[in-house]
Formats: sequence, structure tokens, C-alpha cells
Amino acid sequence: MKRFLFKQKFCESLPKSFSKTLLALSLGLILSGIFAPFPKVPKQHSVPLALHFTEHYARFIPTILSVAIPLIQRDAIGLFQVANASIATTLLTHTTKRALNHVIINDQRLGERPYGGNFNMPSGHSSMVGLAVAFLMRRYSFKKYWWLLPLIPLTMLARIYLDMHTIGAVLAGLGVGMLCVALFTSPKKP
Repeated sequence: MKRFLFKQKFCESLPKSFSKTLLALSLGLILSGIFAPFPKVPKQHSVPLALHFTEHYARFIPTILSVAIPLIQRDAIGLFQVANASIATTLLTHTTKRALNHVIINDQRLGERPYGGNFNMPSGHSSMVGLAVAFLMRRYSFKKYWWLLPLIPLTMLARIYLDMHTIGAVLAGLGVGMLCVALFTSPKKP
């Protein structure tokens, strides 16, 4: 019977190469979210049912699947990779929120939420849903999990409609999640 060695599995989980396409796309999203002068979206008095459902229920589906699929498939490497990417995403998101809180670009404070709060940029919800969907598609199969893609823009739109984030913040959040997948995830070997 094989012994499960934590350190060995952790080292095996670190990718040997990176997806240049995913890296370029994620960095492009982050930079456009920070530097592009997106207009402020006016306060919405009502939220469409699809966005309400996404915010409270559907956005959790990719996150649950990103943990459940490695467990079901007994993919220890995949479990380590999603854990590494999730921890990195959380740390990068919250560190960046604090670092950019008082930065002003294009006469707009990056940390200012639409309702006047702080720590707007990047969106944690967008980063986690982007991480989960990108992880499943990179690790297991684009073809198997393409149906999760609509949850990314729905989550981003819900955050904008609920006056929680700006357009730039949700784009940067998506970029952060995808960046961590690019750095910590490799495709599963058959």
C-alpha cells in the first residue's frame, strides 16, 4: 500500500510549465481593469432575477466543483493545485485591495466602491469564480466545463448591478483568478 506523502504530492503539484495564453489574457484583464477609464454605472433600483440568482446561488457551483471533481477523481495533485491557486488568489486579491485603495488613476480612486466604500479593486467574487472555472477547464477539460463560462460574466454583472464593484474591479478580479490558475495549475495527465 502506498503511503501518502504530503511534501512529495505538494512538490508534484507545482506545474513544470505555464500557459502563456492564460498568462497574457489574465495580465491584460488586470491592466485594463486598473488603467482603462470605465464609466461609473448608475445605481440600479432593481436587479434582474438571473443576476440575483447568480449572486446568491449559482456562483458557488464552479467553486464546489473545483474541489469536488479532484476528490471524486481521486486526483491528489489536482486538489493541491486548486488549494494552491485558491490561497494565492485570496492573498493576491486582498493584498492588492489594500495596496490600491488610495491610488488615483483617471481622476478615480481605485479603492472606491460605487456606494462610497473602500477596497474595491479587484473583486474577490470575480477572482474566485474566474479561478474555479479556469481551473476546471485547464486541469480537466475545456470541452467538459465550457458550460460554466456564462457564470463568470453573470457574477461580474451581479457585482456591478448590486453596486458592489466597478467595471474595472470585476475585470481585474477575473484576471487575478486566471493568473493564479496559470501559475499553479497544469493539465491532468491521462
